[in-house]
Amino acid sequence: MRKNIIFIEERQIINNTVVIEGGDCHYLRNVLRKKIGDIVTGKTYSRNIYSLKITDFLENKIILAIIDSKKANTDQKCFITLALSIPRLDTFSSIIKRCVEMGVNEIIPVLTERSFIKDPKKLNYARFGRIIESSMKQCGRNDKLIIKEAGLIEHIFSTTELKNYTEFNKLFPYEGEETYSLKNYFEKLGIANRNFIKR
Repeated sequence: MRKNIIFIEERQIINNTVVIEGGDCHYLRNVLRKKIGDIVTGKTYSRNIYSLKITDFLENKIILAIIDSKKANTDQKCFITLALSIPRLDTFSSIIKRCVEMGVNEIIPVLTERSFIKDPKKLNYARFGRIIESSMKQCGRNDKLIIKEAGLIEHIFSTTELKNYTEFNKLFPYEGEETYSLKNYFEKLGIANRNFIKR
């Protein structure tokens, strides 16, 4: 089940054993109420998937043994970067959740004249990371959504790898557009029969 997924770092794996602390420890012990012998899934951000068996509960730690491992499917049909003028923080949090679910690979927060937040120091990347991890647990996604450092739009397209994406499709969504929809665009590319195009 997707709710049995936890994310781990490679440094937590020692001698075929995983030690869980902090929020994930609370999640397994008090939220899911796991017991010794229960099986959970552990994922790393390098796309490794582990079957983990709980072997012991300590005061602030849970010990799990690795009983199986495999590499996640890396067959990705496209790489999606969303450059987004920074909205209110609660709106940005909701956008992050939806982007995780929809398969967006990275978000670049952009400082524009109409950005709600003008100071990039107000962006709480640690909180965004927790939102990403929680959303990944819910939807079962294997690869981590990356949120890049915020910057001015002219800097984004002149100093990042985006300037080299000459052969890729670049879209500028506008809520007031009435004639040329995203559906029209994909129909022009000949991929309107894909499941993500809703008629």
